[in-house]
Amino acid sequence: MSSSAWQPAYSCQYELQMACYPNPWCACSLRPPDQMNDLCHLFACAAWKTWWDLRDSVKFDIAVSEDSITDMLLLEMLRRTNQLVCKRFTRRQEAKSGADWLWWFISGNSGFPVVIQSKRLYASRLPGNRRYEALRYKPNRHDQTNTMLRNACKKDWFPMFCFYNFGPSPRMESPCWGCSLAAAESVKETLIRSGPSGNRLDSILPISVPWCHLVCHLAPSEGQFPVAIRRRVIEITGIGTAPRVQELPPYVHELLGIQSAARDSESPTQPLDDGGHLAGFVVVSDQPIRDVPDNRDNPR
Repeated sequence: MSSSAWQPAYSCQYELQMACYPNPWCACSLRPPDQMNDLCHLFACAAWKTWWDLRDSVKFDIAVSEDSITDMLLLEMLRRTNQLVCKRFTRRQEAKSGADWLWWFISGNSGFPVVIQSKRLYASRLPGNRRYEALRYKPNRHDQTNTMLRNACKKDWFPMFCFYNFGPSPRMESPCWGCSLAAAESVKETLIRSGPSGNRLDSILPISVPWCHLVCHLAPSEGQFPVAIRRRVIEITGIGTAPRVQELPPYVHELLGIQSAARDSESPTQPLDDGGHLAGFVVVSDQPIRDVPDNRDNPR
C-alpha cells in the first residue's frame, strides 16, 4: 500500500500559515509564545527551514551534506522546544552503522522507537531527473538499506527514511515537504522494482508524506503519546504492523537524568546494534523534559 493512499484531515500548509507570518524565514524564527509545546508546528517549521536552506544551497552552489542538514535541523528544533533532547555520538561510531538517528517518542516510562536514515535531494539540469543520489540498493548483506532493516528488526525499531527536499516541484505543493518520511521497506521495494530510476524524486514521492504528518493532530489521551505515534506510523506508511510500545532503555533514562533500576548489557549512553553505533538518538516527549530554551539573545 502506498503512503499516498492515506490522507490527513488537516493541512500542513494551513498549520504553518496560522502559526507564523507570511514569510518563509518565519518558519523557524517567529514562533508565537503559545507554540512552545506544539510539536506539529515544530516539525512543520523544521521542514520549511530545510526546504529553503537546501534551495539556497543550490542557488549559491554550496555543498550541504545530509549530516550537516540533520545537525542544523536538530539544533533549530532544540532552540524551539523543551519537549526534545538528543545525544550525538562520534563520526567514527556512526560510520559503522547503516542508520543515522534513533528517535524515541515517549510518555512517562514508555516509548515508540523509530530509526531514521536521511537522504537529500539533488538538483538536475534535466527536468524530471532530480534524484536522491546517495540512495542506492545492492542485493547483498552490506547494503545500507539492508543493514538498517536487519538492525531494526533485531532491536524492535521501526525503520524509515527521511528525505530532505526543496522546490520548485509541481508534485510537492509546499515547503512542508522539506522533510518527508517513507517506510524503509517501501523504499527498498521501490529501488528493486524501479532499478536505476528508483532513487528519482518521482519514484520516491508516491510513498512519502511530509514528516509533520507524524505528529500533527494526534490528540492522544494522557500517557498514550507513543501509542498514538505507533498508530500514525502504520497509517502514513501503509505498513500493516509496527514494533510494540516499549519500556524506555537505560540510555534514554540517562539522557533524561532519570535513575533506572533496570540495566542490561548495552552501554547506558550508546544503543548498540550489530553493525556498530548509531549517529545518535533523539527523545521527543508529550511533556516538557528540560528547561525552556532561552531565545532572548536570538535575534531571529
